[in-house]
Amino acid sequence: MTFKSIIFSVLLLTLLAACGGAPATPIASLTTAPIGTPQDIAVTDAPAAQVIPSPSPLPPTSESPRIERNQPFDIYEPVLLFPTRNGLAFVKLDGTGKTLLGAGSPSFDFNLGSAFAPRAGLLAINIGDNPFTPDTEGCCGLTLNLMDLPANTMRVITPLFSPEMQQALQATISAGERNAAVEAGIAVVENSDTLAWSPDGRYLAFIAAIDGPSSDVYSYDRDTGQINRLTDGLNQAARLFWSPDSQWIIHEEVESFGTGAGWNVKAVWAAAPDGSGNRKLYDTEFSGDEVFVDWASPDTFLVYSWTPIGLQNVRLVKLDTGEAQRIGPEFPVQALAFDPESQAQLTVVDDYTARERNLQGGLYRASPASSQPQRIAPGNWYDVRWLPQAQMFLAKGESGVISVALDGTTKELSGEGALPIDSPDGAWLIATGDGNFTSPIGLRLYTTDGELKRAITQEAVTYATWSPDSSGVFYASNGKLYYVAIPNGEPQSIEENLASTTSGSLGWVMP
Repeated sequence: MTFKSIIFSVLLLTLLAACGGAPATPIASLTTAPIGTPQDIAVTDAPAAQVIPSPSPLPPTSESPRIERNQPFDIYEPVLLFPTRNGLAFVKLDGTGKTLLGAGSPSFDFNLGSAFAPRAGLLAINIGDNPFTPDTEGCCGLTLNLMDLPANTMRVITPLFSPEMQQALQATISAGERNAAVEAGIAVVENSDTLAWSPDGRYLAFIAAIDGPSSDVYSYDRDTGQINRLTDGLNQAARLFWSPDSQWIIHEEVESFGTGAGWNVKAVWAAAPDGSGNRKLYDTEFSGDEVFVDWASPDTFLVYSWTPIGLQNVRLVKLDTGEAQRIGPEFPVQALAFDPESQAQLTVVDDYTARERNLQGGLYRASPASSQPQRIAPGNWYDVRWLPQAQMFLAKGESGVISVALDGTTKELSGEGALPIDSPDGAWLIATGDGNFTSPIGLRLYTTDGELKRAITQEAVTYATWSPDSSGVFYASNGKLYYVAIPNGEPQSIEENLASTTSGSLGWVMP
């Protein structure tokens, strides 16, 4: 399967077997359930919020296998959720207490990404067929679902396409056409950042095409069960990005998604999740994508425009006014990392761009205190990263990996070819290598001053994550899941049969 949001067996199970109106039931016997009071939708000329009726029950299908009923789980600490050949399972912070959510033989090819709510043990998951590849799955219409891990239940929130949009997609795809229906389909199933929980965990923002001829931004209110339609119009919605106070959803208005040279972005908007307002922050020009990097303050975010020649127009935008202030280089850069607190940037400038401006290529540091970016390292660099807990930048290039302090001081991570990640307490770094895209092969532990503490394994590692309390690391190697206590523990086998080892298929469920 190719569609990242399809989850058969444990997650899909008997999703379509029960009638609407019943309460949410254990995952072993999934149902649809009412989520709000149906109301008529009155489309306005300007983007506006509207209440969407509860989804109708979906017809049963023989492709939904059943599993044995499981009991609810008591979860008092974060648990790592991961896919096995026998179903979804989770373990505690120290790698103990492995619990299987259900039996069966699921096929996982999905990215949980932003599906995990910041609290309450909830996940938002799209389940169903990719409309662009209907013959490869043959399951059911695409729906947004809410999984409650402690209660061991799943419920349908809403279909993601209206019947009219589904038919329009099928007709245009069969004809090999590219029209507005296809653009809407891309907005819902092919892009990233189409699901986003509010920081306070109350609202789930999502992109769907359940009313009108285009995709729109919607919100699901956990407190009331209500769905609000937050935008309308002929263009598509993209890139959901919450404000820190959970009051606004920043998003793009896109005319078309192109075929590889970037999108045709028209504007950036901010919508209130309760439906009380949607306002334009700014129009765009020659932007292939507006990339929302981070919040520099509660009311100011950093954004740049993606173009085929590089990242351009790096600027701070005020949420209340849309006023923009350019910071950093006035020319395209090839990579960027940003510290929200100091507003320092680390950027990569290639030799071609540098020659065009009588500069030298390399690694540049910029901050509000400096009038011009300063080159801190020559050479060819490919990627940069900000480590918020360790309070340092990292850069990867031809000469290896270096750390960059906020004052511009650099230090080499000896022998490293991959960008490490910092522990939640900022005390350690781990770096992985699979031998294909990252090297050297294995898992290594560093101190934050660049000292190699130990090589944990020399087997190819495709995924690693810190436990939220920094006490250990979980990693995937050769289709198996391991746990190692930090700093001196030995690797312990957790699961012999992982169904997926991609980073998005595992994640932390917060209590």
